[in-house]
Amino acid sequence: MAVNASGGMQSVGSVAWAQLQQQQAQRAADQAEQNAKALRQKARDADVQAGRAQENARATHVQSDKADRNAGDARQRVDAIATLDQLRQEFQGIRDQIASSKLDAGAASNSASGVTNAYGQKTGTVLDVTA
Repeated sequence: MAVNASGGMQSVGSVAWAQLQQQQAQRAADQAEQNAKALRQKARDADVQAGRAQENARATHVQSDKADRNAGDARQRVDAIATLDQLRQEFQGIRDQIASSKLDAGAASNSASGVTNAYGQKTGTVLDVTA
């Protein structure tokens, strides 16, 4: 009977051991499943954040392109203003030359050649009549 009692104890112990191992395996499986669910949620959250980041990147690119266009327009305006200023200076130089040449021509015609009348005749010229 001692053998039977010992064998019975051993089979109860092995059943208990098997149940303990099964419970541990079940807990490990449950924990692994919870970890998998948490990681899936984390991945979904990361996808949402990545989508928002892409939208922000697109919006930033649009703003950057607009800023580039604005900068180009501003550079063109600066160039146009500089060109207009240069033309203004050149025109002023031409006006000054014209005014100077008119003064010189007027002074020369009044001193030596006299004045041309309505008939194209020169009057008021000085003649040297000494002989």
